[in-house]
Amino acid sequence: VDLSSFLVDEGCMIGKDPTPAQLETAAAIDTVCRQHGFLYLNNFGVTAEDARLAFDKSKELFGLSEAEKQGLRRYDPATNTGFSGYATESLNKIRPPDMKEAFNVRAKEHYKNDYSGAPAGFGDMAE
Repeated sequence: VDLSSFLVDEGCMIGKDPTPAQLETAAAIDTVCRQHGFLYLNNFGVTAEDARLAFDKSKELFGLSEAEKQGLRRYDPATNTGFSGYATESLNKIRPPDMKEAFNVRAKEHYKNDYSGAPAGFGDMAE
């Protein structure tokens, strides 16, 4: 689904009624999700270089030793930010923990994220 209609300062992006292109995109998202359960996005402002950097910096972060990970800002449920170690979260409390690690961040315009202990450049990439 092409998201370019949402990368302009018009319609619902500035608090007004959606443009016809935004409505068409929203309808396409709805259709794809109902038919397939997932969707592939393009033209949403992330370049191939941005994606490569995100993967590289994420590999650095999650490749830290367990001792180094202890220096990361711990997950704070009040802000939904910070590092969650492997198998420390469970979305479904009656099932085993989720087999993942996470480093949650929020939009820098609304919240100051704490990247203490993260590899150099990780915070810049995440912002």
